[in-house]
Amino acid sequence: MKKYIAINLLLVSILFYNCSNEDDVTTFVPISINFAYPDGTVILEDDCINPAEQFSIAIGVNTFGVGPSIPTKVDYTVNGALYSTTFTNDEIKMIPITLQEGTNIAQIVNNGRSSTIHITTQDDFVLVE
Repeated sequence: MKKYIAINLLLVSILFYNCSNEDDVTTFVPISINFAYPDGTVILEDDCINPAEQFSIAIGVNTFGVGPSIPTKVDYTVNGALYSTTFTNDEIKMIPITLQEGTNIAQIVNNGRSSTIHITTQDDFVLVE
């Protein structure tokens, strides 16, 4: 009888172990990268930009999975320089940057999503009469 109970307990334990959701975790998947103003507004292609102002890269993520959240590292490049940031929430992170004259490119490394903006600085101009 004790052997029968022990076998049943073992089978029930195995059944519960196999059905547990301990392997289910939440990670964060990057879905967007944009050049933005510090308030989060995306810079549009025809915006008049003052290069002396502050700007940011806005990286947005969505959750993937269920269960406890696992911090997720996202690698991205800005003008060819590699950076990384870690997400612990479903959010949009604002990362301060300095725009350079010419073409500025930001890209998420693992999925290739990118954003490009071209900055042309105005030279001093002289009023000709």
